[in-house]
Amino acid sequence: MSKLTLILLCWGLCFSVYAQNLGPDCERIVALPTSTAYLTDFDGLSSGERSEQTQNQLSELIRSKLNDFQAESLAEYLYVEFTIDRKGQVANFFCDDESIAAHLAAQLPDFPGFIPATYRDEAVCSRLGFEVSTLAPAPELAIDPADIHRVVEQMPLFYSEGCSEDAPYRDRKTCAEGEMLMAIYGNVKYPAAARAARIEGMAVVSFLVSTDGSAYNHVVVRDPGGGCGEEALRVVQTYLTHWIPGTEDGVPVNVQFNLPVKFKLE
Repeated sequence: MSKLTLILLCWGLCFSVYAQNLGPDCERIVALPTSTAYLTDFDGLSSGERSEQTQNQLSELIRSKLNDFQAESLAEYLYVEFTIDRKGQVANFFCDDESIAAHLAAQLPDFPGFIPATYRDEAVCSRLGFEVSTLAPAPELAIDPADIHRVVEQMPLFYSEGCSEDAPYRDRKTCAEGEMLMAIYGNVKYPAAARAARIEGMAVVSFLVSTDGSAYNHVVVRDPGGGCGEEALRVVQTYLTHWIPGTEDGVPVNVQFNLPVKFKLE
């Protein structure tokens, strides 16, 4: 076998890995373009900024498109990959969950246009892929710090239909704390990194319980590491959403609430 034949054979094998036939609109994908595709809104930014802003905006859009799925049917993170054709249009989706890919594909007209990837100054078909968090961003509320209390006559209580609203505060508090602990420890998952490193400890999530019982401005203020803080935040943000507001002189007030979540290996 001549050297030229060997080079051509190797080139053909490599090309078969990096190119894929996709029909008349996108005959092949270029896996290593000179410049990657990005949203038209970010034309004029540097290459790194374009990529970052494109991923952020697409992540938010994809997350919004998944609102129709039940939360329990979604993984916390999804890897989504899609094709951008030479005209800058999203051509198709790839995802481990075929139903999600089909759901996103049905909404292709809602996706914005791209500046297509280029190779040797020519527009080419390319693929973009990244991990998307299915968790909704923590809600935020702008409020005057002077209007936030830390200790009040009756502190906020986790709302549960299983606790009577007509019972004395002490009884309601006992019931609410029990329901809250079940919500936390029935859903918390020990982070793999923390388990591998034998990390134990207390994570503390701080958030604002407003006068209408909504929870805002979640932040981890104590983190033993190994992903424990992130997991505590996920559980609190996802499962402890409704509260009975704290009161002062019988009037609902905004209260800064600190909630500990304990991580202990069995």
